[in-house]
Amino acid sequence: MAKITNITSTAIADAATSKPASSAPPMRGTSRKAAGVKPAARKTQSRQQAAKPAPAEVADAPSAADGSSASRTTKASIVLGLLGQAAGVSIADLSAATGWRAHSVRGFLSAVVRKKNGLTVTSEVSNDGIRRYRIPGDA
Repeated sequence: MAKITNITSTAIADAATSKPASSAPPMRGTSRKAAGVKPAARKTQSRQQAAKPAPAEVADAPSAADGSSASRTTKASIVLGLLGQAAGVSIADLSAATGWRAHSVRGFLSAVVRKKNGLTVTSEVSNDGIRRYRIPGDA
């Protein structure tokens, strides 16, 4: 049979003041910094930047060297210019021109072109099955 011993108040006090093991996870509500846990090393951003496609250069963009005071060409102006074409433009073409992914192009069309600028964007599927977007000339 196991021997039962009395626990004194000093033994309880000693157990309460002893430091917990450092490998123990921090208590709930305790910040990592206060608990002494170091953050994980950050991943390098070079891999993420290498995977992103480079945006296409605009050939008719004015250069700063010629001294013209024309406004700079932005991705928004590129998209609006392509949407103004009579034939329209596909999501793939807009993605290639801006370097954005397809969901970003669709979000731009919805939030900026339609809601912020108040323009009407029409969507049509051509005979080859590609959906093309355009801003009608009368808008």
